[in-house]
Amino acid sequence: MIHLRLTHTSEDRHDYFGIVHFDGSGYVKIKKPDKIIKWQTPECSTHPTFATAAGIMPDKTYDLYAIRLSDHRPLRITWDGGYIHAHL
Repeated sequence: MIHLRLTHTSEDRHDYFGIVHFDGSGYVKIKKPDKIIKWQTPECSTHPTFATAAGIMPDKTYDLYAIRLSDHRPLRITWDGGYIHAHL
């Protein structure tokens, strides 16, 4: 299961999204890269070791990321700003 996690500040940002097993175990949070404003539309992928998400850039366009679950590393897969949903 994937969910967005709001920060505990006055700003309304999605700095993290979390991934957890249905039984509540294995919770990890994926921090946004510094160059994006916030995460949007995180999703599970058809590949068991990746998730996907869109990142809003400062110019209000979107970059798409595949997140490798083994080390929580976001890998930018598009950078043209033309997508909002990341399906893998």
